[in-house]
Amino acid sequence: MQISHAEIGAYLLGMWGFPTSIVEAIAHHHHPRRIPPKGLDILFIVYAANLLALEREALARGSEPPAFDLELFDETGATPHLEDWRNLAEAVFASQAQPVS
Repeated sequence: MQISHAEIGAYLLGMWGFPTSIVEAIAHHHHPRRIPPKGLDILFIVYAANLLALEREALARGSEPPAFDLELFDETGATPHLEDWRNLAEAVFASQAQPVS
């Protein structure tokens, strides 16, 4: 059985006494449908942030970006925000790519 950074991170956060909502968000951010959607909750936000980061990295490498579960975006009410979030991710990515003098 393989263990991912999500499970290890969730385990450690649980041991350190973090709230269940945060532990679940970290544990399931690759598979958010394991828990019924509750709108723009912490699980969905971590899931979306992870996808946006992976998308930016893929585009920078010229590779295929990850697939977004657009039905989940609709169910959570996040679809209207997606383009703004992509622009924000691009701005953050661009600011990190600048050399520091």
